[in-house]
Amino acid sequence: MSLDEAKKEWANLDLEVLEAQVRPDGLMHIQQCGKPTGNVFVIRIALEHQEKALNLGWKVWTQD
Repeated sequence: MSLDEAKKEWANLDLEVLEAQVRPDGLMHIQQCGKPTGNVFVIRIALEHQEKALNLGWKVWTQD
C-alpha cells in the first residue's frame, strides 16, 4: 500500500492525520522478493485521538 492510499483509508477513520511518513522499523530484514521490507507507516495525530487509534489497533511509536 502506498502512503497516498493509506492516507485515504485514514480519512475514513475520522482521525485527523497531522503528519505521515514511511520509515524503517530499525531492524535488519532479509532482502528477498516477497519478504517484508521493514518499512512502517508513522502518523502523527492529535493526542485527543490517541485512544481511538489504539482501539483501532494502532500502536504508539517509541523508536526515534
